[in-house]
Amino acid sequence: MWAPWRRSGIWNGALIGLGVLLGRQYSMVEQYSRYLNYAVYAALAIVVVWLVVRYVRRRKTADEPK
Repeated sequence: MWAPWRRSGIWNGALIGLGVLLGRQYSMVEQYSRYLNYAVYAALAIVVVWLVVRYVRRRKTADEPK
């Protein structure tokens, strides 16, 4: 697994690259990155809900008498 600083470095490098390519229109990156943030938050929420449901289901089957 990659260290957190490497992942953030990739993200920051992508934003810097977009800034260089867009020049003065960099505000477009800021405008659209908000939607990307929402997508990431939604994906994280889905993963958390899935993990909780999985935990509860496993716990329920483990508590059932055999």
